Amino acid sequence: MSSKRKVISLELKMQIIRRVEAGERKSHVAQSLGLAQSTIKTILNQAEKVKDSVQNCSGHTAYKLTRTRGSIIEKMEKMLGVWVDDMTQRNAPLTQTVIQRKALTLFHQLKEQESEKTSETFVASRGWFEKFKKRATIHSLRRTDEAASAGAMKFVADLQEVIERGRYPPNLVFNVDESVIYWKRLPSKTVIPHCASRKKRLTLMMGANASGDMKLKPLLVYHAETNRRAWVTIDLFTDWFLNQFCPSVQRYCAQRNLEPKALLILDNAPGHPSNLGSLQTCIPVEVMFLPPNTTSILQPMDQGVKAALKANYLKRAFTQMSQAKDNEAIAEFWKNYDITDAITNIKAAWNELKYECLNSVWREVWFNIVMNCEAIDNEITAVCTDVVVLALATGSNEVDLANVLDLLKSQGETLTNDELLELMEQQVISSENDERPLVPIRPKKELTATIVTSCLNEVRHALEILSENDPDFARSCGVKRTVLEALNCYSAMIYNKKPR
Repeated sequence: MSSKRKVISLELKMQIIRRVEAGERKSHVAQSLGLAQSTIKTILNQAEKVKDSVQNCSGHTAYKLTRTRGSIIEKMEKMLGVWVDDMTQRNAPLTQTVIQRKALTLFHQLKEQESEKTSETFVASRGWFEKFKKRATIHSLRRTDEAASAGAMKFVADLQEVIERGRYPPNLVFNVDESVIYWKRLPSKTVIPHCASRKKRLTLMMGANASGDMKLKPLLVYHAETNRRAWVTIDLFTDWFLNQFCPSVQRYCAQRNLEPKALLILDNAPGHPSNLGSLQTCIPVEVMFLPPNTTSILQPMDQGVKAALKANYLKRAFTQMSQAKDNEAIAEFWKNYDITDAITNIKAAWNELKYECLNSVWREVWFNIVMNCEAIDNEITAVCTDVVVLALATGSNEVDLANVLDLLKSQGETLTNDELLELMEQQVISSENDERPLVPIRPKKELTATIVTSCLNEVRHALEILSENDPDFARSCGVKRTVLEALNCYSAMIYNKKPR
């Protein structure tokens, strides 16, 4: 019987390449990994191709792939994965045919943009689709909710382990997420002309801690020559993380006499860097990423915070409109309503969110710290009811609660092929300026005085047992002396931590 062929992922191939490039002997690498030297040699001969494959693959896909494939197909699949996640978050219907058709359009567009002609082909076959489902963690389109629920349950369990191990109170566990705001879009059936243009939109990244008493300063992105789509890019997020998030949490901890640290929960949006845990920051920050297709189920900011903020924003806008004397004055007000007015109202809307509401949205991931599970839902209903009343005051007599709620649920149009391509290009540019780890971010190790003391006591106890039972007194004394001398570096840690 022939032996089973060992599967080697791209992640492992990159580890082999890096170890050899760092000067480690090929024979030692082969022996440590249980691989033949010929296998190591073959991987090294394909080093450039392996690196290109990793560059073109998304983070979690790189850990699963076992062979290099055509670069256009890899880019297409990365874009397709972002598109599928985006569609899932919008609760848009997805079928095998829809995904295959999207894959073909992306592939042909990428192929046309190649500077050199290529013979690479792609037919979006059923076989390809089945493999893509596994790589993109789409277990079954008809059972997407079940698959997402299973991933959600595992994440909740993993989160509790991290919280307990890191001893994170609710004050130091954070979540941030982005939301598109069409700042001049009004509910349907209003008599006031409104605009749904992409130029009348912005992206707002907001976040808070699980206790709800610390709102993070939002990041607002408006369209510009360098960011026409008003996206939160990797560079923007990294700058916010280093210069806003970490210092703010540090000050918060100092004010409340808390250990300066944080646990940050993110989804896998293209603008969220995978290397945050390895950056030099003023406080230690542990990062956890939500599983694919679970954002709408788990992410706290998606459980009502976005809707509540938009509801508050609408209420303020309609309040200002209702102060006009007549329909002509109302129309003139809205015509002159600009981005400066929008930013002012967004800031006020964010400040109006109550801590009970920000705490209640953690009900899906950390139920036992939530004070009132219905706080956010009750707030949204109350504010939307106020919006309806104010809309009536402006002459929009047909606006009802359903119209307002429909507007809050709308997330804008789906991503186009050009937008997907632009997102991928931004990721490539960022990665060229930043060496990203090709292995998952692991929790930072912490050797506390309690752990050291416990271990030293156990070692000393074991040495005493040896001394009591070893007939060779000289031997047991020598072992005891050698071991204790080797552990002096740990004993010194305990001594240095004690008050003098």
